Amino acid sequence: MDKVKAEYGQTLLDISLQNYGSIETMFELAKDNGLDSITIDVAQGQEFVIDSGKVISADVAAYYTRENFRLNTGSAILTISERVFDESFDETFN
Repeated sequence: MDKVKAEYGQTLLDISLQNYGSIETMFELAKDNGLDSITIDVAQGQEFVIDSGKVISADVAAYYTRENFRLNTGSAILTISERVFDESFDETFN
């Protein structure tokens, strides 16, 4: 059994796909980690036990590892104004 830590904005779907190569294992992931629901809010840094014997698609899981790609479908999508105009923006140019 391995352990992984969730990164910002990750969901059980993301962790399942990254580590097992399929979303089919979301329920198993929740059960293996003592969770009552697959829709919980995952905290950044939250640890999850991963059972490598339950990998559905090794090729998909290997892709995420090889490319160091992390899914984070739970993060909020920012609008353009939120990305461009942060708290330092003022009304100088209006």
